[in-house]
Amino acid sequence: MAKASGLTVHVGKVWSTDAILRETREVIGKAVDQGAVAVDMVSSAFLTICQLYKVPATVILAVSDNVITGEMGFMNPDYYMAEGSMINIAFNLIKKMEGAAVTK
Repeated sequence: MAKASGLTVHVGKVWSTDAILRETREVIGKAVDQGAVAVDMVSSAFLTICQLYKVPATVILAVSDNVITGEMGFMNPDYYMAEGSMINIAFNLIKKMEGAAVTK
């Protein structure tokens, strides 16, 4: 659905941490060596709570900053445009899934 909307889609392993902004290049390098294509610093607490209460959950991530180069995506207006597109895609996917659940 995202590709059909003309957005770039990255697929791969994501290293999650609850140590927001405390990652070092060495630690990130180890995650990359193990195949990680991204670092997620915000959803681990959410997913932990969902797992604890047995609530199905998923996370859609938007790439913002480059932790290797230090480039700050939040300074780029394109990030906010991509984030808005991602939210619209998520809502459309939910609508599609709800429709499929109703027809079963």
